[in-house]
Amino acid sequence: SMVLGEPQILGQVKDAYSLACDTKTTCGILNRLFHHAFRTAKLIRNLTSIGEGTVSVSAAAVDLARNVLGGLEGRTVLLAGAGKIGELCARRLAEAGIARLIIANRTPSRAEELASRLGGEAVPFEKILTLFETVDIAITSMASRDPVVLKETAAPHLALRGKAPLILIDLGVPRNVERSVTACGRVHLYDIDDLDDVTVGNRERRMLEADKAESLIAGEV
Repeated sequence: SMVLGEPQILGQVKDAYSLACDTKTTCGILNRLFHHAFRTAKLIRNLTSIGEGTVSVSAAAVDLARNVLGGLEGRTVLLAGAGKIGELCARRLAEAGIARLIIANRTPSRAEELASRLGGEAVPFEKILTLFETVDIAITSMASRDPVVLKETAAPHLALRGKAPLILIDLGVPRNVERSVTACGRVHLYDIDDLDDVTVGNRERRMLEADKAESLIAGEV
């Protein structure tokens, strides 16, 4: 597992064990061992907080958006650029129940390929600022030496939003969005440093919980 405390690996082990049972390639002591391991995993979940708090940038971005908007169901998301972290954010948002995912990239074929995989729609890169008028969440993940979203050019489009908030998640390094854009209406801007601050504290807390988990495992062994 790349992330301490996530349940993905346990799920894979359960799937593998289930397959082994279906094909009758496990019995006796192995059955007892696996069932005891599953009970121990459940015990750790119940008695520690090892799975609490987001520890990845993409998960932190989704949590921030959910908290500000009060929910993600029915929301429209724009992904500008096709960086790996941006793709992970978009994937998590899609899984969280958003209504519509729009993807724009300087290379149209890349936007179309990503949209096909994530169940979204590709649009021309030039439409990014126009889409700021209507989307609920915008994620920028572009490789650029200078900011792409400037206050001067974004302001007229953001003004058309009225009082509707826009969650702007800037994953660019260097930054894709000018910080002064936050002066344009109800724009909530988070960059990679903001998200790292959220995840670092949670990682440290999970490490402390991992010590408790190790003690529980030792007892169960």
